[in-house]
Amino acid sequence: MTTLPSAQTDQPLVERELIRQLAICELGAARISFFGYGLLALLLRDLVAPRMLFLWAGLVLLLEVVNGFLAGRLLRLIDEPARRKNVLTILPGTLFLSGLAWGLVVLLPGLERSPWLHALSLLILAVVALFGAGNLGARRACLIGFSTGLVLPLLYASFAHPGDMGVELGVTALAVLAIAQTHGERTRKLILRDVRGQAAMEGLNSQLRRSNEERTLAMEQLHQVAACDPLTQCLNRRAFLERLDYELARRTRYGTSFGVILLDLDGFKSVNDRHGHDVGDRVLVAVADCLRSQLRPIDSLARWGGEAFLCLVAHVREDDLLAKAEDLRDTLAHSPMVFSPEEISITASLGAAISQSDRSALELIAMADRAMYRAKDNGRNRVLLAA
Repeated sequence: MTTLPSAQTDQPLVERELIRQLAICELGAARISFFGYGLLALLLRDLVAPRMLFLWAGLVLLLEVVNGFLAGRLLRLIDEPARRKNVLTILPGTLFLSGLAWGLVVLLPGLERSPWLHALSLLILAVVALFGAGNLGARRACLIGFSTGLVLPLLYASFAHPGDMGVELGVTALAVLAIAQTHGERTRKLILRDVRGQAAMEGLNSQLRRSNEERTLAMEQLHQVAACDPLTQCLNRRAFLERLDYELARRTRYGTSFGVILLDLDGFKSVNDRHGHDVGDRVLVAVADCLRSQLRPIDSLARWGGEAFLCLVAHVREDDLLAKAEDLRDTLAHSPMVFSPEEISITASLGAAISQSDRSALELIAMADRAMYRAKDNGRNRVLLAA
C-alpha cells in the first residue's frame, strides 16, 4: 500500500521550500520597502535636518538593497545547499542592521517636537514589524535578527526619555517584539503545514508515478512473454496470427498487398543427432537473428514450430515477395550459424504466398506450407510460390 512520506524523510525538501519562501518574501519586501521609509522621510522633512534625514533614509535604502541582493542570490542557489548555507549565515546579520536602521527613526533629532508624528512613526514601525514577521517567519534566525534590531533603538529611547514618553517607548518596544515573534511563529507554522503537505503530495505523486511506470513495464514484459517464443524471441503463433489478421484488415480497407514466407530448415534433425539439442538451440537462435537482419521493421517474424519460421512481409507485390524469399534463402545458405564445436551451416526450403481478398489467414499459411513442402520435394534449399 502506498503511504505518505514522513516529515523526517522529506526534511531536505521542507527545508528547501522554507528557504525559497523566505527568499521570495524578502525579495518582495526589499522592492516595496521604500514606500515605508519614503513616507516617513516625507512626513519628517520639516522636523528633522535634511542631512540627518537623508543619511537615515540612505542607510535604510542601502541595507534593503543588500537584503534584496542576498534574497535573490538565495533563490539562485536554492538547489545548492552548501553555497546557500553561506548566504543564510550572513542574512540574519544584515536583517538585524536593517531593523536597527528602521528603528533609528525614533532617535532622529527634532522628532520629539511633534507628538503626533512621533506616535505615527511608532505605528509605522509596528506595521513594519508585522510585515517583517510575515516575510521572515519561515526562518527564526532572520525574524529574531530583524525584530531585535528594530526594537533596540526603541529600548534605548525609552531610557533616554524619562517620564511618560520613556514608558510609552518601552511598552511599544516590548509590544513590537511580542507581536513580531508571535505573528512570526504563527506564520512559520502555517508555512510548515503547507510545505509539508506539498512535500507529502509530491512524494505521493512520485510514488504513484514510479508505481505506474513499474506496472507499465511489468505489463509490457508480460505482453512480450505472452507474444514471444522464449528461445528465439520471435513472435509465437498467437501473436503472429494477430499481426496477420491486422494486415488482412488493412488489405480489406486500403487494398494493400502483403505476403507470407514459410521457411523450414533442411536436415535440422541431423544437427540435433550429431551435436546435441544445445547446439541445435544455438542454431535456431542464429537463424532467427539472421532472418531478422534481412527483414524491415514493418515485417514480422515468428517461430512456427520446431525448425519452421514464418515471415510476414508487408506492402509487397508478388515479384518482390519472391525476391525477398530468395534473399533469405541465399543469406542462410552462405552464413555459418555456429562456429563451435565446429562450423555449422544450414539451408532452408521456403514457400511463399501472396495475399488475396478471398483468403483467410490460415488459408494463406496453408498455401505457403504446401509450397514449402513442394520445395523440399524438389531438392530442398529453394523457394517456390504458392499456386
